[in-house]
Amino acid sequence: MTRITEKRDVQDRLINYLQGQQWTFIPRYDLAGWRGNDEREPFLPDVLRRQLARLNRWPPNDPRIDALLRRLRLLPTTLEGNEQFLHALRNQWTTYDPVAQREFNVIFIDYDDLTTNTFHFTEEMWVLDKDRRRLDMVLFVNGLPVTLIENKSPRLEDPGKEGFDQVQGTYTTWIPNFVRFPVPFVVAASRLEYGPTWNPSVKAFYKWKTNDRDYGLEALANSFFERSFHLRLLRDYTLFYRIDDATQKYLRRPHQ
Repeated sequence: MTRITEKRDVQDRLINYLQGQQWTFIPRYDLAGWRGNDEREPFLPDVLRRQLARLNRWPPNDPRIDALLRRLRLLPTTLEGNEQFLHALRNQWTTYDPVAQREFNVIFIDYDDLTTNTFHFTEEMWVLDKDRRRLDMVLFVNGLPVTLIENKSPRLEDPGKEGFDQVQGTYTTWIPNFVRFPVPFVVAASRLEYGPTWNPSVKAFYKWKTNDRDYGLEALANSFFERSFHLRLLRDYTLFYRIDDATQKYLRRPHQ
């Protein structure tokens, strides 16, 4: 009898499903080159620079590109920083156009034309911060890390809770310079469970369903990681709200 493993039965399957949804795979051995051989680098910087130029119709060496990268890197390593990053993903940041002599919104993601964006993902990504940690999988849109995936063996008693604690506890504590960016995170085993980063409450952590079923990894992954839906998750279903002078972050549960 073949033993169930996290790598073969979850991670390798997700790689196939994501490629089937037209996400471009960056093998772990190639990833260093995409990150400038820097484990502290959260972005795919060359991709991000190209996409900022393309989406905003700027020349490749436009000084606004480097200014925006500096602004991204200076975001607080907190819930507030994650909210500011989401504003960027929603094209709510502005930059000054010296020719028109006024501010314009910066396009980080084209929500109207899927084909103008780039969609990449990788596995076993090492991140150096207060500690050195390895992330199972990361999804990038236009070179920006938008989603974190933790894969767990289906043989665990509660793989969802183990992945939840890893993201909300370990990663938020030890690699906050990276965790300030991803908006949702996913724990994959025989099911998909998902929630917002920077919310330590399990009440905000849900089981993903498709066709009223929360099992069957292939169907669950194909619906959750479908590219247009994943962009809607960023634009329409992520909510920050304030109550009693405190900010809380939730993912609204799409109708399933």
